[in-house]
Amino acid sequence: MALLPAYKDFSGRSRPPNAPSGRFKTSLRLPLLGKFSSLPIGRGCIAQLYQPETVTPENIAYTVTLLRNLLSASDSWEENDGDFEGEGFYDAVVRLFKDDEDRDGEWARESLVLWDT
Repeated sequence: MALLPAYKDFSGRSRPPNAPSGRFKTSLRLPLLGKFSSLPIGRGCIAQLYQPETVTPENIAYTVTLLRNLLSASDSWEENDGDFEGEGFYDAVVRLFKDDEDRDGEWARESLVLWDT
């Protein structure tokens, strides 16, 4: 689960054992550009706004949809960028969990427990 560390780091749910405290909450230092403070921009982190107690299939689908866009060559967010249909991708990820619940649900339960730890 390569996405698990990314979700946990950016949602503030946990941090790697050797990571410095306050990760992603301090000012950023770039050697050639000087010091940039982490000024608030926009509405803020969704996890801080809603303070979720548990992870849902929809949370995971949202995270991987954003990550897919981040890793693409696209300069901006587009719901459909030609090769990628965002809503269809999101729905497919949610269906992975819902379809598994219709069977024995073991994979879905274990995955959600892993993301919640």
